[in-house]
Amino acid sequence: MATEPRQVHQLHGIEQHAKQRAPSEDSTSRVSRSDSINNPQSSEQEGDVQDHVPVQQLEDCEQFEDQEELDEHLYDGCPITRRESLLLIMAHIIRHGTSGAALQSLLKLLDCHLPTGTIFPATQYLFNKQFKGTEGSIQFHAYCPKCTTYIGSEDMVCENCMNVVCVNNCLENGDYFIGFDIKEQLINIFNNEDTRKHLQMGTKRNMCDSYAGELYRKLPLEDNDITISCNTDGMQVFVSSNFGIWPLQLMVNELPYTIRRKNIFLGGLCFGRSKPDMNTFLKPFVSSMNQLSSDGFDWCDGTLTRNTKVFTTTCTCDSPARCLVQNTSQFNGQYGCSWCLASGEVHSVGRGYARVYPAGNQLDACRNQTDHIEHARIAVEQNKPHMGVKGPSVLFLLMYFDIINNVVVDYMHAVCLGVVRTVAGLWLDSSNHSEPFYIGRSIEQLDQRLKSIRPPSEVTRLPASLKFRKNWKASEWRAWLLHYSAVVTAGFLPKRFYEHNMLLVTAMHLLLAKNVDQNTIQLCESLLIAFVVEFEALYGKECMRFNIHQLLHLTACVKKWGPVWVYSAFPFEGMNGKLGKMFHGTQYVHKQIAEKFMLIRSLPSIAVNAFNTNTNLKKYFQVNVFGFDMSEALPNENLCSLGLPVKYILNCAQSNALGTLGIILGRPNVQAYRKVVTNSGLILVSQVIQHKKTKKKQLVCKIQRQQNWFITTYSISLPE
Repeated sequence: MATEPRQVHQLHGIEQHAKQRAPSEDSTSRVSRSDSINNPQSSEQEGDVQDHVPVQQLEDCEQFEDQEELDEHLYDGCPITRRESLLLIMAHIIRHGTSGAALQSLLKLLDCHLPTGTIFPATQYLFNKQFKGTEGSIQFHAYCPKCTTYIGSEDMVCENCMNVVCVNNCLENGDYFIGFDIKEQLINIFNNEDTRKHLQMGTKRNMCDSYAGELYRKLPLEDNDITISCNTDGMQVFVSSNFGIWPLQLMVNELPYTIRRKNIFLGGLCFGRSKPDMNTFLKPFVSSMNQLSSDGFDWCDGTLTRNTKVFTTTCTCDSPARCLVQNTSQFNGQYGCSWCLASGEVHSVGRGYARVYPAGNQLDACRNQTDHIEHARIAVEQNKPHMGVKGPSVLFLLMYFDIINNVVVDYMHAVCLGVVRTVAGLWLDSSNHSEPFYIGRSIEQLDQRLKSIRPPSEVTRLPASLKFRKNWKASEWRAWLLHYSAVVTAGFLPKRFYEHNMLLVTAMHLLLAKNVDQNTIQLCESLLIAFVVEFEALYGKECMRFNIHQLLHLTACVKKWGPVWVYSAFPFEGMNGKLGKMFHGTQYVHKQIAEKFMLIRSLPSIAVNAFNTNTNLKKYFQVNVFGFDMSEALPNENLCSLGLPVKYILNCAQSNALGTLGIILGRPNVQAYRKVVTNSGLILVSQVIQHKKTKKKQLVCKIQRQQNWFITTYSISLPE
């Protein structure tokens, strides 16, 4: 069976635009301003309907001649080059999700402001031509339309159903998924110096978030090797249609959390109106990862060529997707737990039935990979699930990956969107008005107390009314659990229910710490077991759903892979939101997303030689591409700034404060930062702190003359 995928693009690179332009005046890539203004109908036809543009004209003006021409100034006296102009416009398009029509309008507007004779792509078609071939490679993987068996890129007879499969027919009918070159994307990440300098490999590996996990330390990692986490989940792209996409997202664990979530990349993209066959969808991923685990990939750190091997650590999914990946029964079926052999019970709930997991007197036996493979073999022989296993999973073939231990409990879905939302519903839903834990009659007072809270900037959303809790996002439920619930419900919730909820609040606070030691894990395990056991006594057996049961396996994942935030689905769900904005219209959504994503991932490497003389423009470009401010590592200190610096002139008190450190500088210009984070996780804030009759100010600045960092606190007496 052929495994080499079909290439979508012939890659050339932005520096390889070698089209020869005719020497005549018509050879410029800029549409004449007089033509576009005086004859708008003609201009509209040229810009929007590509078939109406003469072929010779496109060939003459579609690309700049060479790299030197790209590095020339846009026009005489312009502070930016042609390359920088193109990159800034593309960054603007990415940041604001600009449609094709809006881009056409923007280019015409810019064209009107440029001096006559400026070489500038004044149409959407010509602008996109400048980036042709820079997107990176994507591949089409066909599968059998009858049984969804993996086919690849060449016509063949399906091994499963003996159906003759034509790849071209599969591509026309949508019987395929998109694959991405994992090796190529990793090389792009490593070639970016701003990202590479944060890698925690070699002697810095003990700083890695996952290093606390027992299974992470057992991997055969050498100094240059890295690990990745993976996630897959379905996302509906249209409200009025069940058409959806299933991206396979990957993330490098050896990057700090704030950096790695900005560098999530794709391993595949499935689409359609039904859920994918995971054994088909994940097959190219398993093949690529096995090759990277064995042979690695070569990259240059600026001086030396290094070889890095890549290993897969954790797979994070919600419960429905996890069952597809493991090829097991759904979580609401018999033996639906991915980590133990609890069968559950069918219990009457309302007018129907639901599967519940009573606490019982002892924990059920844990699953392991050896038994799981045996259960899969029996399931194939019997042609029915055995102990919840439907059959083999393609992840059996993934090197250094355990189908049980490497699949983790995701606290975003299990706790925030699961347990916390369920408990809040029990407290507030009017259907429970006769229960002792019902506090819905006091929802106005609860809302008043909730909205009076002013959370710090680390909490990204302001408290919303409990009346609209059904629309709350996972981050809002997280804030409710960790920050609000203990304060808001105090005095309203009966004592035994309040203290029971505090078991979960305390345990999650501890498991979400930067470092979690073994004593803390044991304490949290006791707290969560007590929470689950008491939950049945307080709320009834019918409320013992699967999310409550998952709490019993949460601390085991922490032992194996570190704190729960390390492998949560929050970064992946954030990327899902971005992917959902990478298309316009309703046709070929998957192709639009794939090409747009690869273009975004390639832009930082394209911009390596740009903005060398203007750091402000470079940071503006980065902010637009990534959608938020880029942090900056501070030299010679284990510090990381949050946000961008501002120019600042020291006053006398600040100069004197630095003078007490032996620094005699007078009053030079400095760069000031609002916040920095130390290596220990302490956040230092440049702000005024009221203390009795003095104001203490903390200054975090970088002296431009010496390029050193100074942090000092000085006091100013307040007037009486």
